[in-house]
Amino acid sequence: MLQEGRVDLAIGSSDAGVQGAELMTVRFVPMAHPAHALHQLGRKVTARDLRRHRRILLRDTSLQRKSDVKGIELRWTVSDKATSIRAVSMGLGVAWMPEDTIAKELAEGVLKVLPMEGDAARSAILYLTHADPEYPGRDALRLGEIIRSRVAERCARERKRRAK
Repeated sequence: MLQEGRVDLAIGSSDAGVQGAELMTVRFVPMAHPAHALHQLGRKVTARDLRRHRRILLRDTSLQRKSDVKGIELRWTVSDKATSIRAVSMGLGVAWMPEDTIAKELAEGVLKVLPMEGDAARSAILYLTHADPEYPGRDALRLGEIIRSRVAERCARERKRRAK
């Protein structure tokens, strides 16, 4: 949509074709409902274990879609983050989810981080860019400033929380 001029501002990863000022790093961790079979193994979960269970994937909406589903035979693809969280919370599968997005579900015990063999966390850098970086327009420029400010505040709070 950015390339087509349908939006004035975009936030996304370089995989989605967004290039601009770095906004933040998002950490994704493997999740499942606490009663899911993978949590009942009594040991670290392996890649082989994962292949036997349904993965809940979020549809890639970028024009430069990457097919990152090799080796994932059991999968459901959903169109939005809320549906992904709900499906995993209902025990319908496992997914890598942004840590900060599922804090409430973790605190309530509806979701639980899978104890993976090795470091299974994944990260993505999000960028903020304007359709016309040289002349973004007053409103789009102000919105970008507000977003950057709020993200900086949230990241600072998160660093303090982790330091405790």
